[in-house]
Amino acid sequence: MAASRDAILAAVAARTAPERVPRWSGAALRFADPVVAFREALEAAGGTLTLLDDRAALDRARAAASPEARLLTGGPAVAESGAVWWVPADPGERRDGFLAERMIFVVARAELVDDLHSAYARIDPAAAPYGCFVSGPSKTADIEQALVIGAHGPRALEVWLLADRVAVEAT
Repeated sequence: MAASRDAILAAVAARTAPERVPRWSGAALRFADPVVAFREALEAAGGTLTLLDDRAALDRARAAASPEARLLTGGPAVAESGAVWWVPADPGERRDGFLAERMIFVVARAELVDDLHSAYARIDPAAAPYGCFVSGPSKTADIEQALVIGAHGPRALEVWLLADRVAVEAT
């Protein structure tokens, strides 16, 4: 059994990320208002969206955030699915992203795209060892169909969408 395990781990370690994500050649999906579409998709997944127009609004939101909330920088954000691309800055942030009770993604408005294909065009898979799309609080249901929220991730997810003139780096 150890030999099989070692062979699998060696194969995983030898695998590298693709040079680039394959491009979509079909018709692009476009929304009349991507913010409205993003809000609807995010809320359908159980998340919430807050629009922040200026630095003062961002500072007030940060001060009012619950102590168990973990603020993370994300993007691109996808109007089609309500998902936010997240690459943890370090192993601690990666751990916190799954153990925190509440997750708040801070995303620049310029990072909101209509569809997943547009998001993939902005992602460099070789830039980081790990990244994922997050689109709502963690949910699972057992065989009896009992829904559990927060079983293997945060119980709540919020996205703060910043106006273009507010810098994300300040989070």
